[in-house]
Amino acid sequence: MKNRKLNIFDAGIAFVIAFILAQFTSAIGVTITQVIMEICGKSATQISTFWDTAFGYLLQAIYMNVAFVLVFIYYYKKRDHQSILQQPTQHTKKYVGICILIGIATMFLLSGVLNYFQLLVDKLGFTSTSLSYELNSPKNYLISLVSLALIPAICEELIFRGVITSALKQKGQIFAIVLSSIMFAMFHFSPSQLIYPICFGLILAIVYLRTNNIIFPILLHFINNALSLSIQYFSSDTTSVFTHSMSNLIYAIITFAIWIWIICYLFNDFKKHNLNNPSSNTSVTNDNQYNQSSDILTNQTSDSTTQYNVKTNNMVLYGSIAIMGFIYILLLFV
Repeated sequence: MKNRKLNIFDAGIAFVIAFILAQFTSAIGVTITQVIMEICGKSATQISTFWDTAFGYLLQAIYMNVAFVLVFIYYYKKRDHQSILQQPTQHTKKYVGICILIGIATMFLLSGVLNYFQLLVDKLGFTSTSLSYELNSPKNYLISLVSLALIPAICEELIFRGVITSALKQKGQIFAIVLSSIMFAMFHFSPSQLIYPICFGLILAIVYLRTNNIIFPILLHFINNALSLSIQYFSSDTTSVFTHSMSNLIYAIITFAIWIWIICYLFNDFKKHNLNNPSSNTSVTNDNQYNQSSDILTNQTSDSTTQYNVKTNNMVLYGSIAIMGFIYILLLFV
């Protein structure tokens, strides 16, 4: 079968299928594990307690994220195998180094805003999700690095950047960056974790489309998650550093303004790179090019079938997002 480029139809379908399949593989994996534990003589209480341990989290991470890998493999066969692993140049390596520093800084620059957002979520009656076990031992810490940092970094990047972002860029790369980060946040299904995945997803998508190499966003994703776990493990005080006060409000505003400036810099650099290197990407490299190509298609009566396919793909994409949004809201109130 001849390889083809992914389109927004693939993005919408991959988005929904990955979510549904993740629930299925997770349920199957948990069920099989519980049956094995029952055969080994474990009681219902012991089995229930097991899932709240570090190793229990690890197994759940494996069961859920295997779905992302399966979806990625399916779509990977349909595309140019080299398009997500292009050879990095010396310039892209330096660029990634800068983005890694920005990714690390993002955690601290957004901490004030996230704290106030958490206060809002708490007032609305939603409880924040947290680990059911303590990071009080090297064993739990190392297992957590695998289950909560390494596995999600690899598997989530394969599906969200390797498939979804790659497919969405046919509608324009800025469009792909913004929408893929929103879809990335929706997959986390937590009100308290809504803002950060969107903000961090912007950086991950920019790095991927700027370098055309999936390894770099995986590395950035892992460093970010590992840093968050390391702070929890090595910090003696796990309570929030920020409280509701005028000084902390000023801190939140200033640090968020710095982060906005950094993101604007990344977007500006990204657009300049595309304009100076139009051949660096075989797909549409910016929204203007997409609009021009859309005008040409509109004026050509022989391309009516293509126009129909584009409309159908848009309906599938936005329909998928609407379905996921409905599920997200439903879960919040159940």
